Amino acid sequence: MASTYSDRLRIELMGSGDQSGTWGTTTNTNLGTLIEEAIAGHATVSMSDANYTLTSNNGVSDEARQMIIKLTGTLSAQRNVICPTKEKLYVVDNATSGSQSIVFKTSSGSGITIGNGSKTIVYCDGTNVVDGINYISSLTLGAALPVASGGTGLTSAGSSGNVLTSNGSAFTSSAPTVSVPSGSVMVFFQSGAPTGWTKVTSQDNKALRVVSGTGGGTGGSNAFTTALNSSVTATGATASHTLTTGQLPAHTHSYTQKVYNQPGIGNAGGGGARVSEADQGATTGSLGSNEGHSHNAGTLAVNVNVQYIDVILCSKDA
Repeated sequence: MASTYSDRLRIELMGSGDQSGTWGTTTNTNLGTLIEEAIAGHATVSMSDANYTLTSNNGVSDEARQMIIKLTGTLSAQRNVICPTKEKLYVVDNATSGSQSIVFKTSSGSGITIGNGSKTIVYCDGTNVVDGINYISSLTLGAALPVASGGTGLTSAGSSGNVLTSNGSAFTSSAPTVSVPSGSVMVFFQSGAPTGWTKVTSQDNKALRVVSGTGGGTGGSNAFTTALNSSVTATGATASHTLTTGQLPAHTHSYTQKVYNQPGIGNAGGGGARVSEADQGATTGSLGSNEGHSHNAGTLAVNVNVQYIDVILCSKDA
């Protein structure tokens, strides 16, 4: 009976009674070469800037049976590495030049992209190539994970509230940078001072005034709630007042007067002459001096119980 080969690792399966006297050679090849390759074998594959299909042979050494596949050569673009459509685990090392990634996949299925300089574990499930490991419950490192490997390079997170900052090549854990200068005073709409600030208690029950000049000053004498109470009332009464002559506007009055003229009065020989009559315009003398006078106001009530919010002033700590 002719030999057959296993489906996944292509190991020779001798027929019953076959290879009499030579079966030991086949057995040694199966156990000492082929199975060893599948468990711990290492193949270096030199790529020629093109897609590459791993060799896959029955009963003899090949690339696709190896556990570790190291890819070398110079690439100008991303390339595919094709493995057999058989269930198997691989460790793939992209050691190519040219800073290009490779896609480890089956001929018709999907695969895993491996960045240049990276090593990863992948698994062919018989159709596609997928991540060999996608969950680790916990991991303890012997040293800090370098930035180049996706870590921070730090062994400690630092104090509570610290932030990570980068200088372009390394990370540091430090207190956040304060952008508000020490001693600056700001308004807060809350009950107490925030962390890093101290409440200013020297100013109380005052309004805020916006100025275009120098700020930081104070003024006025009435407290906010005193000046802006529930109402402001102005009282008084309009008193009766008779204008005096002096308070009248300067003015005159026009009138017409009768003028009588009798010719010959006083002449010895003029007796018997008639008296003539004529109208003549005239004005009175000017009265009034334009003096001022006043009126007392009545009662005026204005409700100035305005709505407000309470804010506090806080000074930035050093």
